[in-house]
Amino acid sequence: MLSRIPLLSSQAQYFDWAMQVEATAMLGGYYDPLIGQNTTTSTDASDVDKINQREQKAKGLIFMTVSQPIRRELQELKTTRTVVTEATSSEAATTEMVDVPADAVVCGSTS
Repeated sequence: MLSRIPLLSSQAQYFDWAMQVEATAMLGGYYDPLIGQNTTTSTDASDVDKINQREQKAKGLIFMTVSQPIRRELQELKTTRTVVTEATSSEAATTEMVDVPADAVVCGSTS
């Protein structure tokens, strides 16, 4: 499944990436952490462990499908929902890492 998810390295790719990540998380049973609903009121160790496992799977899915600069920014975050929010607005996601010749014509450029 991961091979079908485009590697997120710029905001331009976000829509396609997000749709694939969501679908994969739904199929895998760990969509709730992506939307911030991975909670339980139970104190049972088994229930708490299931919550933690879903959280780790969702984070792993995101980390495996974003570029290295974005991954570095996300590593310190605690919750999957925070990781999702940051992945979509991070500095690294707004800039593609490519060299552009000085005389290149850039789409949308007026100069």
